[in-house]
Amino acid sequence: MGAITAAVAGFALLQAPSKRVGLGFVVMLAVGFLVLGALGKLVAWAARRFTPKRAPYVFRQGIANLHRPNNRTVLLLLALGLGTFLILTLVLTRTTLLAQIAGSGGDDRPNLLFFDIQADQIGLLREILDRENASLLADAPIVTMRLSKLKGREISEVLQDKNSEIPSWRLRREYRSTFRDHLNERTERVTAGEFIARVPEDTAVVPISIEVSLAEEMGLALGDEIEWDVQGLFMMTRVASLREVEWRRLEPNFFVVFPAGVLEPAPKFYVGASRVATPTDSARVQRAVVSALPNVSAIDLQLVMETLDGIFEKVQFVIQFMALFTVATGIMVLAGAVMSGRFQRLREVVLLRTLGASGRQLWQIQMVEYAVLGVLAAVVGCGLAVVSNELLARFVFQTVGVVSVSILASAVGAVTAITLLTGLIASRGVTNHPPLEVLRAEG
Repeated sequence: MGAITAAVAGFALLQAPSKRVGLGFVVMLAVGFLVLGALGKLVAWAARRFTPKRAPYVFRQGIANLHRPNNRTVLLLLALGLGTFLILTLVLTRTTLLAQIAGSGGDDRPNLLFFDIQADQIGLLREILDRENASLLADAPIVTMRLSKLKGREISEVLQDKNSEIPSWRLRREYRSTFRDHLNERTERVTAGEFIARVPEDTAVVPISIEVSLAEEMGLALGDEIEWDVQGLFMMTRVASLREVEWRRLEPNFFVVFPAGVLEPAPKFYVGASRVATPTDSARVQRAVVSALPNVSAIDLQLVMETLDGIFEKVQFVIQFMALFTVATGIMVLAGAVMSGRFQRLREVVLLRTLGASGRQLWQIQMVEYAVLGVLAAVVGCGLAVVSNELLARFVFQTVGVVSVSILASAVGAVTAITLLTGLIASRGVTNHPPLEVLRAEG
């Protein structure tokens, strides 16, 4: 098992999108190993020290099996706990991602976007939508620009700096920025500084608002200066505020927002967002807009969401297949562990049968042992999966992890049932033979 886990960890490091993600997976896998291994040692120690003396005989004997010589407590907890941990992490991550998409919904969410709207067309578009009972929920002007200087350094100099940690594509890309005198309360929140609504046109250094993740990647802080090439006109700006943007809402959101009173004369186009009730309404509205404004492009977000749903269905199938494969592997490991201790169990059965234990009692003893192992492994595996899901949600998907109590309860019940069933099937024949026959067979 250790060699397989090491191979999985190495493969994860090679295939991870970043070293941080790959290293995080390996660290969490190592934590799982350590926690489950320590739990196995603790269970064996506690079973030896704290078994209730007044408990029924089969319960006491089942607990005693957890610390008998050549016991498989640690191995079984590792196999079952790691399997539960990995499978449930996949399930909870899927639940988190689906909840993230669903959380961006609502009756007020736009589902029809319009692009390339010219400045003299935005009024006509609003009239058309009002006439078709699909009002314009949001619109924003877009001005294209590129970076010229960053904190006093030419962009070409920053690109050649081998010590720079700024992604080169961030420096080379064309930015599509907007200007307005207000925040979008549905999708934006200032986390640092002050959002400047309007400035005079002759302002030498324009205060702008930067999205927090962009600021982090580019090493920007409040007060840092950025020079932009706005389609041939150079404009000096300073970071006046940082914004947290809710990108999940399908609305016009931007990395850089300028205040009103600066970019109005610049060449620009508009993007608009509307909402329609049905696909039929969407088709009708699009026909009306295209007939009057042939240059305007429309995107039906309902089709995009249906495409995403289809992708998630395929991902779900892959996850289920991987889960079934992992469960099958765990069952084989469990069965192998039980079979490897078969000789020890035969000797125990001989002794117990000689002392008068019935076949039913022997089955009950095994059920107590496997039930304890199954429940402990499932609970700890669920705990590790919850922690892993929260870490993935926070540091990879930049959201909040979603935990379903019903999923956790189902996982505990399923793992316990599988442990009992596999253990009892693998132990078939151990309790069905008389002591003399077993001794002759072993002799």
